[in-house]
Amino acid sequence: MEPNDHENELKLIIDRPDADGELQVFLEPSATVLELKQAIETMDHHLQVGLQRLVWNGRQLADREVLQNVFRNTTDVPNLKLLLRKYAYSPTPMKRAHSAPTPTPSHQPSAPPEAPAAPPHP
Repeated sequence: MEPNDHENELKLIIDRPDADGELQVFLEPSATVLELKQAIETMDHHLQVGLQRLVWNGRQLADREVLQNVFRNTTDVPNLKLLLRKYAYSPTPMKRAHSAPTPTPSHQPSAPPEAPAAPPHP
């Protein structure tokens, strides 16, 4: 590898949750956190984008954040903690089908059901 391969890229160290060491990722500074998560998934398909939570300096990073803005005040190589969710989420919101609004239940107590009328006695 030539020394200038990653000259204009931001180097990030990702601490893996499974104690299998760390990942080194090189991305353009204009990349988003979501693009970082996608890069991590390409390195290890078990680390799906929807399961990942990236934490830096005690703060969970949002998918839409731009890396150069997140790390603008640091001169060190950023070392992020990768946490995994139990269940995946979709990083892009799904469009809901247009439907009628769901009626909201009233907060008034309902009357108990009436007992059936007793047949007349002979």
